[in-house]
Amino acid sequence: MKEFQPKDWSEFIGNKKAVKLLKGAFNSGIRSIILYGPVGVGKTTAATLLAKESGALYFQMDGSRFSKSELDKILRFGNVLLFIDEISRLNRTAQHSLLIPIQEGRLVLIGASWENPWKMLIPPLRSRSVLIEFKPLSFSEMRELLDMLKEKMDIDVPDDVARILIRSADGDIRRLQNLIMLWHNTGMLDDTLAGGVSDKDEFYDVISAMIKSIRGSDPDAGVYYLMRFIEGGGSPEYVARRLVILASEDIGNADPRALQIATSAMYAVEHVGMPEALFFLVQAAVYLATAPKSNATLEIIKNTRELLEKYRTVEVPSHLINRKGSGYKYPHAYGGWVSQRYMPYGIEKTDLVVYKAGYEKKMRERLKIIRKEHESSGQSPHQDD
Repeated sequence: MKEFQPKDWSEFIGNKKAVKLLKGAFNSGIRSIILYGPVGVGKTTAATLLAKESGALYFQMDGSRFSKSELDKILRFGNVLLFIDEISRLNRTAQHSLLIPIQEGRLVLIGASWENPWKMLIPPLRSRSVLIEFKPLSFSEMRELLDMLKEKMDIDVPDDVARILIRSADGDIRRLQNLIMLWHNTGMLDDTLAGGVSDKDEFYDVISAMIKSIRGSDPDAGVYYLMRFIEGGGSPEYVARRLVILASEDIGNADPRALQIATSAMYAVEHVGMPEALFFLVQAAVYLATAPKSNATLEIIKNTRELLEKYRTVEVPSHLINRKGSGYKYPHAYGGWVSQRYMPYGIEKTDLVVYKAGYEKKMRERLKIIRKEHESSGQSPHQDD
């Protein structure tokens, strides 16, 4: 709501430290500044006020609609200050297009994202950037903002109503503006209004539901939550990373293709971007949801950590050390397998790896064949050769 936008810094409430850092970085000549934090905490407003104060030629772009042709048009004006909202949505190619203008001094970039963009920025852009965090407003800051809104709207808000409005806004400036307008126009303040959740909370709830649905082999629910997250402004790159984690944590070697498909989707999302990125995400989500499930990898990590607590410093067998005359037997010289010890001496037979479902069962059968050969030769892989 433009009528509520601060006209100058005196009307800007909250994040005083972040604003000080923003001004300091800009005045010191840093040409790429990234603001991150939850929605509705003043990132865009701070960039706008900075541009107004500096007198720079100022442009705004939305990360989801970024195009190289629009950037080229903007750069024709000479030295410009460009604000990109949700910069984490830019794919790698789009980020690369910013590097030369920044390096040549033709562009000062201020980016904003509700997600920590440090994981999303390509290394060359990251090395040129200063990262500044904006945080949700405190209760006292929201009270100060509410008092300012009351003055601008020329209305009175009872203390009990004010407390409910502030709690419901949860540190989100825009939400407080919407809530006070709703209350002023309707006079209603019911349980729905008081029990609202912040956008950030809802995003994390939805992504959690997506992961649990895919883990539970429900592709319909998985796609529903995925689309709800993206359509609600969530980052496609964030979804892609979560799918990669799920592919290993919840499927693993039960279907080795799951990780390949998830990582391919993540690569495609980064290099193509929205709206086409949705195709890759949905395809990967459906595959992961219908793949056999196994958390064997998680159990393997747990088992190995427990073993390491007891045997963290035992010596590596001498024949496995890379030195001449160690006595190591090269398996390929023996047809692909040869009986010799691999575990450190002192650690008896230990089954760290578990096999639960899908392709893991085939892996277990293969090991059974190998171990039978060990037994027939009278030796164990955990015994001395």
